[in-house]
Amino acid sequence: MNNEFFVLKYAPNGADTPYFFETEWLPELPEFHYPTENPKNLNNEYQVKAEIEFLNADYLPDQFLASRKFIDLCDELDVKTIHRKVEINGLQGSIQNYFFFAPAERISLLDESRSEFSRETDKHTGRPAISSEEDGQFPVYEAIDLFMTLPSSAHLFFCRELKELVCSKEFQTRFIETRMKGISFESIDNDFRYSPWGVF
Repeated sequence: MNNEFFVLKYAPNGADTPYFFETEWLPELPEFHYPTENPKNLNNEYQVKAEIEFLNADYLPDQFLASRKFIDLCDELDVKTIHRKVEINGLQGSIQNYFFFAPAERISLLDESRSEFSRETDKHTGRPAISSEEDGQFPVYEAIDLFMTLPSSAHLFFCRELKELVCSKEFQTRFIETRMKGISFESIDNDFRYSPWGVF
């Protein structure tokens, strides 16, 4: 079981790991709200028109794109994923070996009995806010000042409390060892704070 976890953060460099770029998916991706549901009814393959010249990032979470190396690491660690082959048509021609990618596993990682947090309140009812997701209803947190984690066997997953992707220490180590690019890692340790509205 894993007891050490990291939040994945996109780390652009402005060159071959761009801050942002426009994309057009062919065919169009089905609509989905990833914080509450996984994508469904995907095609087997996609083409993406992208306003970029080069791409050397192994994972672009905002674009739902991952490299072959990233997919191979997920397979190696038995990560549950949803992925489809993608050909990216950039400004300098075709960019190969990329995939539509989303982790398929969603986990509640917070050990409430050992953590310090405040729950978000529904302004209409005055009761604790609830997030309705495809596999149940879950609490919403206004802030987490001490995030003590539950053990998990998963190596990469969507964390329900943080609404972000989280990985194990082993996943982080393998990512760095294989010299993949485009991601930094924020440790969920005693100094970690969650404050989605920017209040500390």
